[in-house]
Amino acid sequence: MLTAEDFLNAYRNAFIEKDASHLDSVMSDDFTITLQGDGITMNRDEILEWAVSGSVLTIEDYTILHDTDECIAGTHTAAGKEGTDEWYHKVFFFAKKSGDKVTEWHVLGTPVQD
Repeated sequence: MLTAEDFLNAYRNAFIEKDASHLDSVMSDDFTITLQGDGITMNRDEILEWAVSGSVLTIEDYTILHDTDECIAGTHTAAGKEGTDEWYHKVFFFAKKSGDKVTEWHVLGTPVQD
């Protein structure tokens, strides 16, 4: 069974290496991600494109709150760039799992000020 950290590392590696294959291997065919604060939901193909777009540079500082066969939850930090503006967020995530695949990923990020 893949752990929450395995799934988070797949995201992290995809963002850093600009290589969607890290995520491709852990997402179900009907995968969706919902960015709760923005009201945006993306499907599997859209998230694979977004992951390598450079908009998110990395995720770090994982705190796993829940990790079972059915779901994972926790927090992490995220850093990225939008145009010339850099951003840094503290993120809460919740994901549903089926076997070794994530089926739904929900995130809510809060900007962190320096």
